[in-house]
Order: sequence, then structure tokens, then C-alpha cells
Amino acid sequence: MQRDPGAVSLILLAAALLAGLLVLSDHALSDSARSTLGTESEKLLAVSG
Repeated sequence: MQRDPGAVSLILLAAALLAGLLVLSDHALSDSARSTLGTESEKLLAVSG
């Protein structure tokens, strides 16, 4: 089965857009969780350091 280059680039573009949307929505949803995780890891680093 042979695909034309246009279809392949279209699939790649769709995949890139989907990945971008996933990253954006994940960042928006877990922004507060991420900040608490950040402070926790900073505490751990301060203790271990």
C-alpha cells in the first residue's frame, strides 16, 4: 500500500496538532497540581541538598 506524500504530511500535521492540544489541556487542567508538585520537589531538593 502506497501513500502519497500529501497524505503523510497531513497525518503528521494532525498528530502534531493533537499533541499540542493535549499538552495545552493538560497544562490548563493540572496547573495547580503542577505548582504543588513543584514546591514539593523543591522541598525535597532542599532537604537532600
